[in-house]
Amino acid sequence: MKIKKSDIVEIFTMSCGFSGAIAVIVGATVSVSGFLGMGTIYLGKVLNPQRPTLRQMILYGSISTGAGLFATGLAMGVAKTVGERLADEPVFTDDEIAYFKKIKPCKECKYFHGVNYNSVDLICTIHPYGVDTDTCPDWESR
Repeated sequence: MKIKKSDIVEIFTMSCGFSGAIAVIVGATVSVSGFLGMGTIYLGKVLNPQRPTLRQMILYGSISTGAGLFATGLAMGVAKTVGERLADEPVFTDDEIAYFKKIKPCKECKYFHGVNYNSVDLICTIHPYGVDTDTCPDWESR
């Protein structure tokens, strides 16, 4: 199985987006917990020995939230810029490739039809099954 460039970009952007969202959730939870703890200290002076721990919670929670927002923004930026520039090449079946080779000499010919009837290709009114050469002897411009 061949991995396409767009698959790699999709996996990268999804992982950045998910990790960013998780970091935002964790960071916001830790920050809110720290703020609530600080509020408790100021209101009751009960948790005064834990003040440095709560300050660290606020600091690390804020850093985590910022990193999460950055990762989410990075994922959106990569998805927008790279995703628009990177297009997978079309993949054709062997039957489609053979059909394209058959109709190549018939392009812009007035006899070209190119419609499929009951799984039978009617390529041309003169040569219903196409020609095997690179040029058609009966080709006429439209």
